[in-house]
Amino acid sequence: MRKAMGTVLLLLFFVSTAGAGNITEFSRIVKGTEGKYTLSVPLLDVPATGLTGYRVDLTSADLINWTIMPGTVKKSEAATPEKAIVTKGEEGYRLDIPYLEYVMPGGSLGYSAAFTSARGADWVLNTGEAAKKKLRLPGKIGYTKAEIVVGELRWESDGSETASEKIDGLGTVSLAVLYVGEGEEEYALVSLDGDSMPDGRFVQVNAGGKVYTGLNLVVGVENGVDEEVAVITGELGDEIGAKFASKVKVGESMIMGVGSTRFRVQGNRAYLNGTLGKRTFNQVVDLMTSHPEVDTIVEENVPGSIDDETNMETGRLIRKFGLNTHVPADGEISSGGVDLFLAGVKRTLEKGARVGVHSWGTGDPNGLTARDYPRDAEEHKAQLSYVTEMLGESGPDFYFFTLDAAPFDGMHYMTDEEIARWKLTTP
Repeated sequence: MRKAMGTVLLLLFFVSTAGAGNITEFSRIVKGTEGKYTLSVPLLDVPATGLTGYRVDLTSADLINWTIMPGTVKKSEAATPEKAIVTKGEEGYRLDIPYLEYVMPGGSLGYSAAFTSARGADWVLNTGEAAKKKLRLPGKIGYTKAEIVVGELRWESDGSETASEKIDGLGTVSLAVLYVGEGEEEYALVSLDGDSMPDGRFVQVNAGGKVYTGLNLVVGVENGVDEEVAVITGELGDEIGAKFASKVKVGESMIMGVGSTRFRVQGNRAYLNGTLGKRTFNQVVDLMTSHPEVDTIVEENVPGSIDDETNMETGRLIRKFGLNTHVPADGEISSGGVDLFLAGVKRTLEKGARVGVHSWGTGDPNGLTARDYPRDAEEHKAQLSYVTEMLGESGPDFYFFTLDAAPFDGMHYMTDEEIARWKLTTP
């Protein structure tokens, strides 16, 4: 790639003085429909030859080895301070680009980059010198971290190990399980249901080998990150009667929506486990920030979603980034895990993978579920729209198939024939 910057530019200085046409603000890499990448440099100087103000396009199949595209070296009209420079040393040529955008469907990553060439025609990216400079990606979903204070002890939870569930015998109370330590037996239980719990609230902390239970608790409200936060103050008492001043701060999303997903990156694959939620959306943004080489999300054990609305936005984010989805032979996805799988541009299932679908419930006191609403009801529109976006014309039929396949508190595991009929995988 290098030689052309010296020799070719020198030749074209005399034969091409036309404007650059489409003016771009920064150097930019874009992946084309045939799998090849194009690097456009809108403003380039070659001080050794006295040439200034040129543009050039290069092409690559692997993002490492680049070749100048014939006829693309032209006089530039770009007005940008991010000027690329070609210099000649004892071992050949060097191309430095101070800001290079790698454009993806969901956003763009910014790098500084250096390329080298022995002859100035075929160039190689110096991967050790490529440095991330800027990120242009969707903003994260905000939620407030939980905070637990018992006397002089303090813990904080970012939602990585939270869970919530309906507890039998306690009506509709939502019990948040906020893990406060590394041990399996260390946790904090928090409830804010005023009708079902004694004194209208409940806190219990198990940590350091002791169990602390709430006494004389008072609930207040303060502003958190994008939500109101309950602040429970009072005392917690241990088993021998000692009392400790306590404070627990927890936002609604921590109780109903964060999820418990974890990603593990190996090569170009990110392995996903856990219940989907707000945390998952933020993790996908982080994934593209820290691991732009990842092109496939492997769902190993994803039993569902705690926040369907956010889960659909996570799916749209995966589709925008052009990521693929895969389930291994020993993997299992259910409910919202299936919705996320549908987001893959390429979707593959190994033989033996389990795919579970069911209807959804509403929490309606009369027991209404998805099956009780007519097909044109407003209650179907959000998920119906999402599934149609992901599957196209087979989307609506697949969506209503899931509602009939099993009740909301059951699960139907799809057969190979059903998977093929609804086109869950891609050719």
